[in-house]
Amino acid sequence: MLLLSRDFRTHLCHMPSPSASSLPTLVIACQLLSLHSSVFAQNFLPTYQPTRLSLLPNTSLYFPEALSEQGVAGGYMRISSTQFPIDVAVTWGLDGIPLVEPAADPYAQAAVNGFLPDGTPVGVLQEIGQPLPHAVFWNKVDAIRLSSVGRGGFAITGNDAFILGASFVQPETGGTVFQVATRWLESGPQLISGLEMSNSIGQSVSSAGIYVGLMREASNLGGTMFGGFIGRNGTAQRLNFPGFPETRGF
Repeated sequence: MLLLSRDFRTHLCHMPSPSASSLPTLVIACQLLSLHSSVFAQNFLPTYQPTRLSLLPNTSLYFPEALSEQGVAGGYMRISSTQFPIDVAVTWGLDGIPLVEPAADPYAQAAVNGFLPDGTPVGVLQEIGQPLPHAVFWNKVDAIRLSSVGRGGFAITGNDAFILGASFVQPETGGTVFQVATRWLESGPQLISGLEMSNSIGQSVSSAGIYVGLMREASNLGGTMFGGFIGRNGTAQRLNFPGFPETRGF
């Protein structure tokens, strides 16, 4: 399709009608423009085709949760076995063949939750006998644990500057362990402020560093509400939904 600016279309409307002798030239010009637009579409429009994801032996459950910029899918597979691991972190290439992401230490469960822009998988790994998992990223030989600011956590996504997810944190006074949205920078983990006394998780981030996420907090009626937040530079603002007694939505 050839798109014309409004000014150029107006100019065409005020052009004199072509004479009979100019019609063949006009027809040829239109044919050339149509051919050019067709070639442009063929060269720049991506093509897609369905690819069936293959499974590992003894798989009872699988969940492809994330997609990288390079077209690699990520998630996990649950293996029907009496031996650990139960859930293995898996990536599927463009051919649909599964690859188990490596982990040198014995573990019970792992999953790829997302990718960094360069295709690095990020996610979660829970060791055998441990009550809470740890946020990790994978290189080609091992699962690399991210520094903990609490009692563990999990990674969801990231950009070129940091990894985004959540940490499990217990207040100094003890009591309930909270899930707190977290950024992992080169200098270490940073809890996102502005979400105190709620459970939160960083869900998505732009290349400019603006992130959004989910939160869950106890309502005044003793129930549970869901809400959202948006933030930047380690802070967050809860999203407002007018007409509701509390912030809720996701």
